[in-house]
Amino acid sequence: EIENIIVTRSSRGRLLSLMVNIIMSSFFVFLVFSSGSRTSFLTVIIIFLIGLVLFTLSLFRKKSVRFAARRLPALAMLFIAVLVPLYKRTEASKYLYMNIISKFYTKALSGDLLSGRGIVWYQTMKDAGLFGRGNNYFDEFHLITPHNTFISILGRFGWVPLLVFLMFLGVTSYYASRYAIYSSMNRYKYIPVLTCLCFVVLSMGEVVLFQLSMLLAFFFNGRLGSCRIREAVPGKAAIKVGGI
Repeated sequence: EIENIIVTRSSRGRLLSLMVNIIMSSFFVFLVFSSGSRTSFLTVIIIFLIGLVLFTLSLFRKKSVRFAARRLPALAMLFIAVLVPLYKRTEASKYLYMNIISKFYTKALSGDLLSGRGIVWYQTMKDAGLFGRGNNYFDEFHLITPHNTFISILGRFGWVPLLVFLMFLGVTSYYASRYAIYSSMNRYKYIPVLTCLCFVVLSMGEVVLFQLSMLLAFFFNGRLGSCRIREAVPGKAAIKVGGI
């Protein structure tokens, strides 16, 4: 919505939609605070920063930076007007400190931010081999889950399948990023790359194979197989987003 307002030079009918999106996003962030999940908290921060970078690159490509500089202060005031009352009424800072920050602080004092996962990850990398140790590897040898999708794949299936999977995610992220930057006015153009990156970041701290984050990432990026970016890159023809 912010990019649409800036690039189209028109805010008619969009500010209300933007306010609704801000409120909904704030609600979901509050749920993350309430969950006490450090992985989800870090995912929110990383996805926000990456989205901001893609948004900035898209503005440069559309040559809308100067116009954005004039409109962003007003949009920032809108954000403050919406978020400050929500922040005060929901006691978000209390939940953030009690459920997230205190956990980081306690783990840092104990000298083990990974909550014992590092030992499991290291041993799995030593044991995995080319094709892993089977589906029951973690039950038989560690008795705990690895809390990492990639380590889970490594332990059960080995280095070869893991490298293939990482290459697949790399190619997917590449095409999704190009789609986000070079696509014309498509309000959903950031969804493929952000869902993919959300899956990757969540996978660093939890096993999310075949869970919602993975299914959404694969669904939205699979849709890129039938997409074609109509705008030409300087010196090139229109970009075709390859099938995934």
